[in-house]
Parts: sequence; C-alpha cells; structure tokens
Amino acid sequence: MSYIVQSIELRRDKMSKGEAFAWMRDHGYPIHKMEMSRNFYHFRQVEPERLRGGRFRTIALGDVGHLIVVYF
Repeated sequence: MSYIVQSIELRRDKMSKGEAFAWMRDHGYPIHKMEMSRNFYHFRQVEPERLRGGRFRTIALGDVGHLIVVYF
C-alpha cells in the first residue's frame, strides 16, 4: 500500500507563521500554497481532486498539528 501526503496542518496556537514556514522547510516539505484558518496553517501539497479513489487518513504530529495522507 502506498500513500501521498495531501496536506500538513500546523496549529496556530503552537507556532507563529514564520515558525510554521521554518517547520515545513526543516522537515523537507515544499511550500506550494498556504492558507490560514482559525486554528491552523494549512499547507496543501496535492490538490484533493487529483487523489480520487484513495482513502484519506489523519496522522498526528505530536501537539503541533497533523498530516492528511491518502492511501491507495
């Protein structure tokens, strides 16, 4: 079974916007698009429309956020 990271969501109450960008760089994730919601910095890696047929799962990143991954 293979998977793709669809997005990374980092908690705004745990880090600033600059720290979120640094976390992404430090962990080797490219920054294509970033959106902010009330609670999260949302870094989309792949548009969800491109991942039809997969199963979406959430994986915790400790207390800083989570990954949204798609399994095929």
